[in-house]
Amino acid sequence: MWRAHTVEGNKHDTGKNLKTGKKIHWAKGKNKNTHPGILKQSDALKQTYKEGYVNPFKGKQHSEEAKEVLRKKRFDYLTNNDNISTYTNRHKRKLTKGENILHKIFKDNGLYDTYDIVNEYPVYPYIIDFAFVNEKIAVEYDGEPHFNKNNERIEHDIKRDDYLKTKGWKIYRIPYYELKDFNVKDLLDFINCHVV
Repeated sequence: MWRAHTVEGNKHDTGKNLKTGKKIHWAKGKNKNTHPGILKQSDALKQTYKEGYVNPFKGKQHSEEAKEVLRKKRFDYLTNNDNISTYTNRHKRKLTKGENILHKIFKDNGLYDTYDIVNEYPVYPYIIDFAFVNEKIAVEYDGEPHFNKNNERIEHDIKRDDYLKTKGWKIYRIPYYELKDFNVKDLLDFINCHVV
């Protein structure tokens, strides 16, 4: 416990080669045929399943109430930790490839000087890709996963857009296949058309 849970204990990492300082993987190259500990674990697991062990979580799902609680906690976390964003590849505030292109287009056309644009703007329970906050215009980049074969994501996007519209947002969607020929004038016309 001391080694695993204290700063001093972590300094005494026995999992490192003392000469090279590199991490040693205790099971590297070992299997149940060459290591008695692995064989013992394998046999114990087999016996457990023979005795009729059933995973207590198998086939269970969160209730709608539990999902809502988890959703709120995630949303609060993202709202209060603006250095963390929604997806794993954005944990260091990295934009997706498409969002990077949009960001560059916005920057090159001076949109950041004219509008209050926020990336990853939270509107519970959703996160907007690029929010023109004062105009309440949501610019959404739809990557390839939005167009999967069974259209689940498109149905989700329609539901999402309907919800955002009830909150006064106007939505401008840019599919990945149109980004190469994206005309910023179309977006500006959309904004001008909807600015009060």
